[in-house]
Amino acid sequence: MTKFKFDSQMSVAASEALGPHIRRVYDQPGTTLLFIAEARHIERTQPAPESDAEASVKDRIISLEVPNRDQEDAVRDAARALHLQRTAQGTLDEEGQLVLSQGTLKRIAGRLHEMEVSRLRAGLGHWVSLRPPGEVQLEAVAHRDAAGAGRDR
Repeated sequence: MTKFKFDSQMSVAASEALGPHIRRVYDQPGTTLLFIAEARHIERTQPAPESDAEASVKDRIISLEVPNRDQEDAVRDAARALHLQRTAQGTLDEEGQLVLSQGTLKRIAGRLHEMEVSRLRAGLGHWVSLRPPGEVQLEAVAHRDAAGAGRDR
């Protein structure tokens, strides 16, 4: 498996965004700093076929923003929603209805809109896994073409 690494250097803009927070992090060991970042690929290591070395990719942080205390909950909610969508799992029951896994249900914690998004995401993943890849692509193109034809009228 390819190993992912962050470069120790970051862009000037990202460093400037961290500047006001450095003292707090330094003065309080173990402090957690919440931020939103964007990274750019800068290096790839591809070992020779007979080598024992591990393939790796390295990214550099190019953009970074630290939310203030009033914004932290919104950023955490966004992160939870992204995690839930990425990890949603489920299966179809005997009636063809999607049943979310216990792990997905625990992560939802009573959020109905997130449950519905997760249910749809898991169902779509299951449905797509049952169809040949070419069939899914052709149907998407046909749907797009049909939608475009309707606009010309």
